[in-house]
Amino acid sequence: MADASAAPASAAPASPDPDPEREAARTALRTGMSIAHWAARQGDRPALVARELTKVHEELARGALSQLADRFSGEVRGEVVVVVSGAPSEAEDDDAEALEQEVRARLARGERPKEIAEALSGAHPKREVYQLALKLKGS
Repeated sequence: MADASAAPASAAPASPDPDPEREAARTALRTGMSIAHWAARQGDRPALVARELTKVHEELARGALSQLADRFSGEVRGEVVVVVSGAPSEAEDDDAEALEQEVRARLARGERPKEIAEALSGAHPKREVYQLALKLKGS
């Protein structure tokens, strides 16, 4: 017969370190190191660290990853969520140049800024195209 005092097989394994103080120190170290690691690998992007969401001691910290890594390198208690902004698109610069060339070509053919904005509104914000067309028409 099985020993009745033995823990059930489905019980969660014991924490590797029963000392909560040491575990908190390791968690803080991991949080600060993780943020610093992201900054090194992905660039010093804007980010948000949210701690203890929906609780009395809720904290939101915004800044560059390097600043947040310094700020959260000490003791960090509770649950932490890190939100990092997306990488700047290199295609945006190329896209802006292509848009300007397209608008210039349409202006040269005699199209009005309103017509150009409507024609290109599927790929670009209509207002942005219209403002660009007005600017290029005036120069």
